[in-house]
Amino acid sequence: MHRYSLAMACTMAALHGGSPAHADEHHDLYDQTGWYHLTNASLDEVEALLETGYRLVDLEIENTNPWRVGCTMVANSGSYGSGWWWWPLKTEAELNDRLSKLNARLIDLEPYLTAANELRYAAIAVPNSGSTGVTSTDWETGFTEGEVNSWIAINPTRRIHDIQPYLAPGGETRYAFTWIGNTGSDFTLTWIITDDSLGFISQIAADNNARIVDLEPVPGGSWAAVLIPIQTGIAWWLYPNVDPNRAAEVAAKLGGRITDAERYLLNGQERMVVLIIRNSTDLALAANAQLRSSFEIATDSGLLLRELGGERYAQINDLRQFEPASTLKTFHHFHTIRQCALGLDDLDDALIYTYSKESCPQPDDPIVLRTLNQTLFDMMINSNNSSTEAIRNRYGTKALQATADMLIEADGTEFNHTLGCFCLDSTPNQTTLDDLAGLHTRVRAGLLGTLRDTFYDLMVNDYAGFSLVLDQELSASSLSEADQDLFRSFSVAAGKDGGYTCSSNAHLNRGAYRSRGAYLALPRKEGCDLSVEEFFVGCWINDLDAVGTGGTATGNVQDTMAVLYRDRIRAAIAAWDSSGTGSCIGDITGDCEVGGADLSILLSAWGTDDQEADLNGDDLVNGADLTLLLSGWGLCSG
Repeated sequence: MHRYSLAMACTMAALHGGSPAHADEHHDLYDQTGWYHLTNASLDEVEALLETGYRLVDLEIENTNPWRVGCTMVANSGSYGSGWWWWPLKTEAELNDRLSKLNARLIDLEPYLTAANELRYAAIAVPNSGSTGVTSTDWETGFTEGEVNSWIAINPTRRIHDIQPYLAPGGETRYAFTWIGNTGSDFTLTWIITDDSLGFISQIAADNNARIVDLEPVPGGSWAAVLIPIQTGIAWWLYPNVDPNRAAEVAAKLGGRITDAERYLLNGQERMVVLIIRNSTDLALAANAQLRSSFEIATDSGLLLRELGGERYAQINDLRQFEPASTLKTFHHFHTIRQCALGLDDLDDALIYTYSKESCPQPDDPIVLRTLNQTLFDMMINSNNSSTEAIRNRYGTKALQATADMLIEADGTEFNHTLGCFCLDSTPNQTTLDDLAGLHTRVRAGLLGTLRDTFYDLMVNDYAGFSLVLDQELSASSLSEADQDLFRSFSVAAGKDGGYTCSSNAHLNRGAYRSRGAYLALPRKEGCDLSVEEFFVGCWINDLDAVGTGGTATGNVQDTMAVLYRDRIRAAIAAWDSSGTGSCIGDITGDCEVGGADLSILLSAWGTDDQEADLNGDDLVNGADLTLLLSGWGLCSG
């Protein structure tokens, strides 16, 4: 028989959509925050992380001899900042004494039996005041299932907040629970399930537009749960049958954080069920839904949209290593242009190397003679692996690795196998989206000197459908044709993509790997000031089951790039549009007029790379800049 209770009076049904004014940090807040999930951890390991500025929000006792716990913690700052306490070993009287003296309330309660078969409690508490205070609160213990349901029925102005079934010293199932007042600003509709299957609990959530905020195993194999209505803006997930050591990884793939994790046995194996709440921006969640469309949770993925040296607009698994395939060539390219910028090499120098259009270069391939510039073009735009191997042989793997490690500080980047040969049983190459963004940040900082534009010119431009998205957004805007043309002239997307599909027996069925990484530049106009904002945009999929997934992965990463491009294009157009439709190009003095004073500055900087007078951004003040200035002569309308 299904056993659950609706913890409210029927006369209050009109308040179904309500949500509590006092959000509980462990299962209601979804502002982005740092977090950790540990399993089978010692108390010393937990304390070590807590000392770095985190606090516990969920605790599970996994063993008492020796002590091992599972726990989730969040950064104790910002909207999650709070006073708090945790106690791993308390009697009922000791726990009540602590709560009373500290004016605290429980947010997580874990009864357990000691080796001497004595009942003890582990608990997490927060101050019952300020932002974490509630109108009334307490906790109960030693209840049978029937007594829990009776308590719910006779306490319509209270709601169970955390429920915990446990084995009492005599071997019978009992329940402990915390409760808070369910009136006024603390009111929310609540469903309490004391003993049922995960399937039934999930169905109650689906049928009532509710989410599970607390889930606990009942001795014997069933489950107890607390559910509340889904609040606006919240995304959440329930995942059963998870490897306990990979629970945090599952949450990270979804752009979420764990709020509750429970171990259980399935066919004699330890598994875990996890509750996850969003821990990402709206843009990140939308892009991730596109990226992971049609893929199961076992598939690895990540995405990043970041202003170079600035804000991260969308990030999921941006620090996680992945097999980048040819996207790794961006590092080869950077190292080569850096050598030329330092005068240690020359783009006109000749190279002799074996060359083939096949994926994996071979020693007996035909020999070619090409310039370094032609080799880079072939590596970056044609994505030829023989040309890539020629670059690697020219400088050496250690030199490439040193540039990544010391100059770019790309700690997650590793050069292992020959590009194009991964499917033939090689050690994966590795990088991270954050490392790729760091590379472009170093280019922006001037590490390539006057060859910065050369670096991007030798990459695929109008990359990954950029022009199509740009034209769509400009056409839908209210910008004049002249301003649209000017907007386009300052817009750049230059990138590199990569992919392996190792699905045949000869390739050991190693999986499908797709990645994209691009530099993005967009003009931003505020009043009479025109500037260029620069970003990194990237995403990846590593799917270990390549059968039939390669094409889907290619389409997903391509479409995800469009989602990320579109967000920043719209923001740039909105800023431009709000500043007026007139062009202020050439207004060097910033007085909203293009005139003699601006002309004088430009002429005095003629032939230099003066940034102020270099109106078209090509690092040279010349006739092209003069033409732009004269075209905007007169008062600016911005």
